[in-house]
Amino acid sequence: MPDLRSVYRLQLTPEFGFAQARALVPYLRELGSSHLYLSPSLQAREGSQHGYDVVDPRNISQELGGEDEFRQLATSGLGVILDIVPNHMAAVAENPFWRDERLRQMYFDVDLRSGFHRRFFDIGELGGVKQEDWEVFWSTHAKMIELVREGLIDGVRVEHPDGLADPADYFERLAEAGVAHVWAEKIVEPGEELREWPVEGTTGYEFLNDVMGVCVNVDAEPAFTALYEQLTGDTRRFEDIASLAKLEVAINIFEPELRRLYQELEIENLPGALASFHVYRTYVRPTTGELADADREEIGRANVSEQLRHILFLDEPGNDDLIVRFQQTTGPVMAKGVEDTAFYRYFRLSALNEVGGSPGRFGIGVEEFHTANLRRSERFPLHLLTTYTHDTKRSPTFAHVSSRSPGSRMSGQSACAPGTRSSAGSTTYARSCSSTRRSSGRCRSSRSDSTSISRKRCARGRSRRTG
Repeated sequence: MPDLRSVYRLQLTPEFGFAQARALVPYLRELGSSHLYLSPSLQAREGSQHGYDVVDPRNISQELGGEDEFRQLATSGLGVILDIVPNHMAAVAENPFWRDERLRQMYFDVDLRSGFHRRFFDIGELGGVKQEDWEVFWSTHAKMIELVREGLIDGVRVEHPDGLADPADYFERLAEAGVAHVWAEKIVEPGEELREWPVEGTTGYEFLNDVMGVCVNVDAEPAFTALYEQLTGDTRRFEDIASLAKLEVAINIFEPELRRLYQELEIENLPGALASFHVYRTYVRPTTGELADADREEIGRANVSEQLRHILFLDEPGNDDLIVRFQQTTGPVMAKGVEDTAFYRYFRLSALNEVGGSPGRFGIGVEEFHTANLRRSERFPLHLLTTYTHDTKRSPTFAHVSSRSPGSRMSGQSACAPGTRSSAGSTTYARSCSSTRRSSGRCRSSRSDSTSISRKRCARGRSRRTG
């Protein structure tokens, strides 16, 4: 295996498959990359442009070139880190595990009482998979593990482990199977720490936001806040906006999930309880009786009833399914409520509105930045570091520059604010003059097929700049 130094993400599609990726290997080696970081490459839906809608994890995607082409790519001079999707598969007839009613009930997390299946967030065509079942795990991971043992895959990036029934158990199974290098696509909120799982670290959202934060002029916060409130008329804190947004999506988007939880127990103010967590999920393990201090603290400050708190604290045996499903649901409520709703309602400085970021935190100090880097290096030396991902939606460079000279930005934005009067007395309207609007104009799809994302590791005791 090549020394893990720098990975370069490639978004594979039917038009850009393994053969096309292989043609880039000499160029990527010249750039200094040690590994290709490939988007999901197991058999996905016909025509899939991303690969996250897997229909048969037992086979390499034919549309990307098939297994022979994959093997040629994996032996062409760069190591391979493969993105895998254990949490869900496409819930469509094209998927043999979904098409067969018996296999559907075995592989997918289906409520036999209602026929409802656990979704990936609010996407009904992506159904949750029961990786907690040993037979399901080995069936859906056999091909990947085979390629790891042959030395064709050096490591994996695990998509959305927070959706799994027991993420710790899942990562332990990967380690037992011989998958030595694993990165968790886990959003770690400010103040939260990645658990002591057998992983190399996360995919770097927190580093991305720390880099953004240290580039922001923290002294400009009062001026930016005043301008934002003047232009929008909204004086609410981001935290209040986010809480309301989470409550809205819990009620309006996740009503099927609420019904399923109510079947386990009539929980007082269930939507409010789900919306009150400040992290994506807790990791209480009812099967082993494990309750970490961080989980006890988070549950303790959440707005949950005394009955539910006792259940989550493992004080009332016999509620294993409820505990697991509740924890699997707080993440989707957080994602849809904060990332997909509150981030578009509060945009004081849009560069702060990235996945894993906190728009209410107007930058961080240099000392805090170095402390975070040292902590990451000590705990997870091979943690991925990145300044851009296929999930990045804004233009951080421009927005950060705007925080360095707030006065000039304000004069320009105020001059074209909606409803202001020109010197001639006519009303003028804003177009795209505000840095906030300009920087938030890039949509997710514009980066989803990018081939220019480079991530580098932080060696113990020193950090390297990512490209």
